[in-house]
Amino acid sequence: RSTGKTSAADRCGGAPAWRVSLAFLEGVELSRAHPTTRMFNSSINDCEKGQQWQHAFILFSRMLEASRTPDVVTYSSLIGACEAGRKWQHVVYLFSDMLRSSLAPDAIVCNFAMNTLTKSSQWHLTLDIFGRMPSMMTEPNVHTFGAVAGACSRSQQWELALDLLSGVHAHITLDRTVVDSIVVYNSVISTCVRAGRWQEAIAVLPLLLRRDLRPTLVTSSAIINACAIGYAWEGALQVFADMRVQSWQPNTIAYSAALSACGRGRQWERTLCLLSEMKKNAQLPNAITFGSAMRACASAKELAVVRTLLADMLDSVVHPDVRIYTDVATAHTREQHWAHALDVASQLRA
Repeated sequence: RSTGKTSAADRCGGAPAWRVSLAFLEGVELSRAHPTTRMFNSSINDCEKGQQWQHAFILFSRMLEASRTPDVVTYSSLIGACEAGRKWQHVVYLFSDMLRSSLAPDAIVCNFAMNTLTKSSQWHLTLDIFGRMPSMMTEPNVHTFGAVAGACSRSQQWELALDLLSGVHAHITLDRTVVDSIVVYNSVISTCVRAGRWQEAIAVLPLLLRRDLRPTLVTSSAIINACAIGYAWEGALQVFADMRVQSWQPNTIAYSAALSACGRGRQWERTLCLLSEMKKNAQLPNAITFGSAMRACASAKELAVVRTLLADMLDSVVHPDVRIYTDVATAHTREQHWAHALDVASQLRA
């Protein structure tokens, strides 16, 4: 077999592996030999790796016409190929076909299927497959829980997401190899944040630390964001300080979340310090960071600072949006600074 593929590779020159594989299989068929299930699986797998889902399904049709019986490897490669094209309807058909053929999907097949379904916004089908895994005697792995956590995040199923960590969900029993994944914890935190459950998001951090896991920059940014939602600016600054202890360089997302937390807490001086620090660390402020700082200063009636920030924003690569102009004009109107309010309004019209 290797000689045949080498010959096909020579004919195809520097073609990608999936083209070489198709040429090899075509050569076998032209010689009136009968490609085996293993040969078809190899070619379908090459198409999966080359993100050629259409060719993978053509091979699948030819495989059935040749009376070759698909196995778990066949379905795994086909479902994997669907992920690149987000062909979730094909995934549903293949998964159902596997079950009809009395083939037990392994964790790899389930993970491929759930990833495609989640990316296609079919999160309810992802959770359906996850719920079936115990009856299929399929043991979940870390990638399984990552896929389910992603579905929970998109659907704001924060309670189910927390169950992934606590182990109380009826369908799963977490073991050490599964829970020791920071990716799953990050997904669960993000799920709680998206659902507005900031206290539950923050409560995940102690669980993570108790398992001797180290938070990442993503973890800390998500916790800071949770603090911002809950107006817990002190907690946000504490996590921000912990990031420095870990020698992490906060990114724009982390700064934006911290500024938002301080802004909501009306800590205008702290927002200015964070904005200044952000510039010193070569992190470009965005509309969120400028807006948070301006709203904090407006709440404290520091309108001169608000105007300075607006001028800084105009001098930067970030252009103020309608909301920022409206907030600034409203703040000046509220304090009866009519001239400044009209000036801001004229900038918006321009």
